[in-house]
Amino acid sequence: MSRIVDPSITSYQTFPARAFRGLEARPTAVSVASGATDTVSFGGRLGNITESAATSTVCRINTESLQAPLDEVIARMRGRRLRYSMLKTVGNILPGHRVTACQKVPSYGVQAGTASRGISADANGHTHFHGVGSCGDVWNCPVCAARIAAGRRSEVQKAMSAHRKTRGVCLLVTFTFPHANSDSLSENLTCFLDALRRMKSWRGFKSARESIGYSAQIRALEVTHSNANGWHPHAHEIWFLDSTIDKEQVSVLEDALYTQWVRACHKVGLGTPSREHGVDVQFRDTDSDDDACGAYVAKWGSELTFSHMKSGKKGSRTPWSILADLDAEYSFRDAELFREYSKAFKGRAQLFWSRGLKDRYDVEEVSDEVMADAPEKEIVREITPREWAAILKTDSRVQVLEVAEFQRERLDDFIQSLVQRVETQQREKERLSRDIYRSTLEHMAGLRISPFDTLSNFP
Repeated sequence: MSRIVDPSITSYQTFPARAFRGLEARPTAVSVASGATDTVSFGGRLGNITESAATSTVCRINTESLQAPLDEVIARMRGRRLRYSMLKTVGNILPGHRVTACQKVPSYGVQAGTASRGISADANGHTHFHGVGSCGDVWNCPVCAARIAAGRRSEVQKAMSAHRKTRGVCLLVTFTFPHANSDSLSENLTCFLDALRRMKSWRGFKSARESIGYSAQIRALEVTHSNANGWHPHAHEIWFLDSTIDKEQVSVLEDALYTQWVRACHKVGLGTPSREHGVDVQFRDTDSDDDACGAYVAKWGSELTFSHMKSGKKGSRTPWSILADLDAEYSFRDAELFREYSKAFKGRAQLFWSRGLKDRYDVEEVSDEVMADAPEKEIVREITPREWAAILKTDSRVQVLEVAEFQRERLDDFIQSLVQRVETQQREKERLSRDIYRSTLEHMAGLRISPFDTLSNFP
């Protein structure tokens, strides 16, 4: 007997077709056989590769061995396919940018012989490449940004959990400002960060912060875009308090911060922030991770991990939403928007930690580049230069990761089939070149094939 996966889970309607090259637009069914475990079959081929045992028509998932709900696994697979498709798109939008070489060239460690290139899996069995020259660009690269976001999220959660164990609390404070569709993102972003810097140096702001037992903070810089109001840079800050706080104190703090924020925005020419949105302080009186800060951190970066959650065109879009729309259908306006965003955020820090906070909670200092390329917990397989060249030539990075994750016992055969395909194509090209050259020599009137055996030395 068989049962079909819930259509609400497996719908691909919001995804560009390019994200599913070589695969049908939806999983087929979950087949249940007597005495066997459930398997989910993703219809279609694993790419146009040679006919061999490694090129099965489906990628089967043993649902009994899954460490996460099936719908989450399917969503993650969609997200990975979309990220790699978006990586090609951003390379076309930003020619010459380092993102064009991401996930292609060997890393510095591999080139120096101090590191290896291959496939590794994390504690949840999710597979990644390592030693492949990750660009580490959190603003422009969808592949690196997803891994870095997951790593940074773990760091923030570790610090928050350790802080709560000391009976401290966390506040989520958001700062925004008025903006219009005609505003320059680069100018607004510079003014916004200047306003934050000015405000935090004022005595009134420091007094308001100290009155609630403030000790440190983590700031995340974000931006969205809407057709109605243009670019919307904003900052979310997690404040670490050494003492408890009640709702009345939160209200008093919000009023005090708003007064200081309005003054700072006026100083840099940003206009008057609204009372409703200019400053927002969220606090939930609980010892668990289910508070305002925990909810924000838990979903931070999830648009890349679960890309199906991206917002639609009618509302506000993140830069990744804009890139995903570009991947589905090229738009000159969206391309210009992404270029403007890329230029404005170049060199900006996505996360800022107060000095000493990482040491306080034993959070290791790791650069974005290292985090994007570091091997995971388990080394699944090393990849030779010959194999990596074949994987790139056949555009099979996503397929290799999926086979490594769900059919690991067939991974060697699958990679070898890619190598065979490339080498077969190369031999065919060489044969064709020889035939053309021979035909040219024979066609030249009055000439014979060279007595010096030119063809025997032909490359």
